[in-house]
Amino acid sequence: TNFKLNEQYLQWKVTMKAPLELICSYEIGGVKVKGCTMLAYDPSLRKAYHGNCFDVAEGKLEGFLPEMGIQMHVKYADFLLSGMVNEMESIRSK
Repeated sequence: TNFKLNEQYLQWKVTMKAPLELICSYEIGGVKVKGCTMLAYDPSLRKAYHGNCFDVAEGKLEGFLPEMGIQMHVKYADFLLSGMVNEMESIRSK
């Protein structure tokens, strides 16, 4: 995918883009969750780094559905980012 600044991809909006770094933010209004997902590549180490964080009021985390939603989000973000990292590292190592 060719990510472009300020474009929306599913829940994520590209808020910062550089040749070796990408930051996407998201906001889910119904449960008032905000967060960001980051991917960066260090060419000198030939290593990609990624992270995911979110900000939500503690009271919104109580209950089965919010807990499941957050767990699913974390697993999906990890799966997505790991795939992006693997692809970036394999392209850069050639």
